Amino acid sequence: MNMKHPIAQKLAEIIQTKKTRLCVAADLPKAQDVLNLIDDVAEHICMLKTHVDIIEDFSRSFVSAMRERARAHN
Repeated sequence: MNMKHPIAQKLAEIIQTKKTRLCVAADLPKAQDVLNLIDDVAEHICMLKTHVDIIEDFSRSFVSAMRERARAHN
C-alpha cells in the first residue's frame, strides 16, 4: 500500500503483519478493565479505540501501561 501519512503507513503494516482489520472499542469506566481487555484481545486486533474521558481512574500510569502493551502487542 502506498500511504503518505506515517500513522496510516504504520497501521497498514500492522494489518498486514497481524492479518486483521479488527478494531475494538474499549468503552469501559475502569483503567484496569481496559488493560485486561487489551491483554485478552491484543493478538487479534490492529487497533484499540478508547474514550479516556469516561475512565474514572485515569492516570499517567494508565497511559504508560497502555503504551507498554501497544509496544508489546504491536
